[in-house]
Amino acid sequence: MSRSEPPYGLIIGDYYTHTRFPEWGVGRVMYDLKGKLVIDFSRSGSKRIISQSAAQKLLPVPAGAAYINKAVRLNDGQLVIILNAHFSANGSPSYKVFREIEPRITFVEADSMTPAQKSQDSIQLMNEWFKFKKNLPIGANGIRLSKSHHRVTHCYRCFKSGLDNETDYECGLCSWIICPSCGACGCGYR
Repeated sequence: MSRSEPPYGLIIGDYYTHTRFPEWGVGRVMYDLKGKLVIDFSRSGSKRIISQSAAQKLLPVPAGAAYINKAVRLNDGQLVIILNAHFSANGSPSYKVFREIEPRITFVEADSMTPAQKSQDSIQLMNEWFKFKKNLPIGANGIRLSKSHHRVTHCYRCFKSGLDNETDYECGLCSWIICPSCGACGCGYR
């Protein structure tokens, strides 16, 4: 089988989810360094695809699945966080999103999306999503630029390094630096 043919009916570079283990997250089909067909799931790592029956357990998801748990701008200008992606019955891409307005969690259809630039709006939305998941009050004190001495640290949740209160926003409630990757602040720290 040549590399140009889609092996087992899968398309190289497209995103899939496993029907039996959706908790593995979304994975992208590719070839590893040894030329073996693999799918790299977002939550469980890389798995080899060695048979037609293994490939049949994979469901395609829209390209927006690459942005799951990230802030994006939809084609209509909405700033949202993509929570899940699938194809609706009519074949168009449908996304479960978290957004600023009520209902906070809803389903939208979008033709295109772009990653949101790091801004006060996108960081605030990421922080609200983090607090929403932890059942903490949302938007009580907002976010702000630092009013204290210079600090550089890392995120306790996703371990992103280089959080700097001179360039990153702080939570108005706990005064911790908000992680731009996962939205975590000290309000959720135990």
